[in-house]
Amino acid sequence: MSDRPAPATSPAIPALAPRLPVYLLLDVSRSMEGAPIEALRQGVQLFARQLAAQPHLRDRVWVRAITFASSATAVTPDLVRCDRFTVPELTLDGKTDRLDRALKTLQACMDVDTREAAAGPNAPLAPPVVLVFTNGQFTDGRGRLSQVVWRAEREAIVQRPPGGAAPAAIVPVGCGPAVALDRLRELAFAVPPAADAGPPELVVLGKDDVDFVALCTRALDAPSAPVGAPLPPHGAPIAIDVHGAAWEVRFPP
Repeated sequence: MSDRPAPATSPAIPALAPRLPVYLLLDVSRSMEGAPIEALRQGVQLFARQLAAQPHLRDRVWVRAITFASSATAVTPDLVRCDRFTVPELTLDGKTDRLDRALKTLQACMDVDTREAAAGPNAPLAPPVVLVFTNGQFTDGRGRLSQVVWRAEREAIVQRPPGGAAPAAIVPVGCGPAVALDRLRELAFAVPPAADAGPPELVVLGKDDVDFVALCTRALDAPSAPVGAPLPPHGAPIAIDVHGAAWEVRFPP
């Protein structure tokens, strides 16, 4: 029996709790003129105020905003902590309401953010929550109301292969007095926590008691693994529109 002391053991280092990315899709098309765009501005301000007032969420909830009309732009270049999120200037733009382009830009942002989180020092990302502030008057490229154009992009996001950056929820936030509720119900999505879960969430500003803190807290409390999409093939770019400029992001093999 050796008199040599047992080697010292280091305490286990707890894993970093995943961060919740919240993507704001903000409809600034001409269909939002008047009360809808004012409701949207107030709603985004409410979101920012509610989350900034919760110290326990400041390191856990990160935010990125995407505006859309005829095109879509990531007006927040990167994910930022919720208490550092600055509400962008929201002015009407474009004659069409291309939700499909917003969803395509969202997918690119989720992929880039997931890869950067996996390579960086911050905590990994939980499956995102997507808030879509809109009146639901989505159109095709000719300005005709359409349910067909954006559906394919929605399905591509919610039915991504395992390990991909797929959202835990898409929550439409209705803006204005004439919200197309049927369209927003089709857009809504949630990964059910149980077999008896209710329908995906949908809120209307000015009519519902909107609690963004509760929504984020539920998403953080839901059991889930951090997302981590596989790298694209060597040399394959991901295109993303930041502040109106086209950027191409390439990843090493």
